Amino acid sequence: MSSKQWTLLYTAQSYEEAKDLAKSHFNVCQNRRSDLNDQTKYSFKGSKYRKYPLCRFQIKIIVPDNNMNFITIMSKTEHEQNERNPTTRLPSPVYESISNYVKGGLSQPQIKASLIINSVIEYLFFVIISQ
Repeated sequence: MSSKQWTLLYTAQSYEEAKDLAKSHFNVCQNRRSDLNDQTKYSFKGSKYRKYPLCRFQIKIIVPDNNMNFITIMSKTEHEQNERNPTTRLPSPVYESISNYVKGGLSQPQIKASLIINSVIEYLFFVIISQ
């Protein structure tokens, strides 16, 4: 995690204005709300945090209890969308094969058998070519 300090981005007149600004300019979604003694703190993180788990971008909106018209919007780090979260979805060629089998009306056991046969054929083809 980055040790970068919070940077003041804007000040707003209301929480709704600050929230709209954060969501429209920085593509974030609300993560947490903390009610403290003298202020309420709202934390936001990148709206694609599940797709890009390494993105540590954060926005913090602080609403002081004594001055509701001076709301600060702060940020920490930058958006980093370089590495995606691993997926459990089947690889595209297998997914396409299954889709074609379903459209053809095959049952689930028939689809499984077809996938096994196709993988064996591909393996044998690979072994023959590599010799």
